[in-house]
Amino acid sequence: MTKKKYKISTISYINTFPFLYLLEKKGKDFFDIEIDYPSKCAEKLLYDKVDIGLIPVAAITELPYAEIITNYCIGANGKVNTVALLSNDKIEDIESIYLDYQSKTSVNLMRILAIEYYKKDINWITTKPGFEQLQLPEKCGMVIIGDRVFEMESKFKYKYDLAEEWEKHTGMPFVFAAWVTNKKLPTKVKERLNKIFSDIDKIIELSIDKYSTESISDEKRDILIDYLTNNIVYHKSPDMKSAMERFLSTVIQLSKPIKTNF
Repeated sequence: MTKKKYKISTISYINTFPFLYLLEKKGKDFFDIEIDYPSKCAEKLLYDKVDIGLIPVAAITELPYAEIITNYCIGANGKVNTVALLSNDKIEDIESIYLDYQSKTSVNLMRILAIEYYKKDINWITTKPGFEQLQLPEKCGMVIIGDRVFEMESKFKYKYDLAEEWEKHTGMPFVFAAWVTNKKLPTKVKERLNKIFSDIDKIIELSIDKYSTESISDEKRDILIDYLTNNIVYHKSPDMKSAMERFLSTVIQLSKPIKTNF
């Protein structure tokens, strides 16, 4: 009798290299692994195309049933470096912001910061793939997430790290993505996933060496190691749980939600 395998969707960013490395090394007998960008992970979970997804936490509010099933996440204590508002104008002069279509969490984080922290009424502009190539008008910014931030930040005068701005505003860390299921799973599935990820701190360099798409210099490799070690937090602490609850409750309370992808 063939053993049931569970479908799992993970994100295709540098900060998920360690998760992907461990899943492919230790989880192939138990999980069918699919690789997507964040909003696609959430979409697949919503429409029951996968059983588990590493999804933007804001997407949890859209699921009929959602359960966080591991002690691991994509989080930050302070600067995360890869979720940013980029602009040629200071935040006090920005009137319109283009929102990255790839993550509902970052979009809502930007909105919360605008309302609560910057005290600004922003004109929000939703986007499609390729928006990163736009010539940004004056008094505009764009929210960019993921590896593209490394590629684009040098083109702009100002970079506002949204995780750092959240910490300034709330004194809390931030959770961008969590491992979520859309159904009640057997305990053994949750235990297996937690066990697979338990070595995450030990394989960061191995994951960079395996999944970097090009031959990287020693300098670039050191930058990525520093990023995954010092900017990204993989272990979900009680403080992170509280921060996530605070964020999600605010998302739910906001009126006139922005129509965007997950």
